[in-house]
Amino acid sequence: EILKLRKLHVLYVGRIEISAEYHGLRGFKSPDKIGKLLSLENLQAIEADNEKILREIGKLTKLRSLSITKLRKEDGKEFLCSLEKLTNLKTLVVQSIEDDMTLDLRHPISPTPRLLEILSLQGHIGNILQWVLSLQSLTNLVLDNSGLREDDGTKGIGSLQDLPNLIELTLQHAYEGEMLLFRAGGFR
Repeated sequence: EILKLRKLHVLYVGRIEISAEYHGLRGFKSPDKIGKLLSLENLQAIEADNEKILREIGKLTKLRSLSITKLRKEDGKEFLCSLEKLTNLKTLVVQSIEDDMTLDLRHPISPTPRLLEILSLQGHIGNILQWVLSLQSLTNLVLDNSGLREDDGTKGIGSLQDLPNLIELTLQHAYEGEMLLFRAGGFR
């Protein structure tokens, strides 16, 4: 029935859960053809548990805010293909299928979401993603369970200081090194 609401702008389904075992979003199972809701601007929190749903998300080109849960490692490339089409996106929350699972988002994307202001990645990424470093409008970045390691500051966590508009950086169980080092003059 929801697919008949072609002028629907906002769809919030799911819940935030905080407990000793789990913290994060609990999403909803999407209808197979959610891409028919072409007027959607805000979609929270859809389960991305198959490639078909990820392709459907790419059809929602008016999206300004998107939260995805249960993204599987093997679906990272398909998700990024859809992300390239979401040129109006300002807020993006991506959560892996399990806290300690890898988010395989290392593939290049072009164009990057140039309007993206808020990005939350919840899952293991290992290193800072190159496309994240090109987000000129990014003001808020949340990295949760990211598995970031010490580096020389050129491609790792130290490179975040070069994001020109970053105001807030949240690291939750994101860094596995002994010390964070940033150069003077970073984080403008």
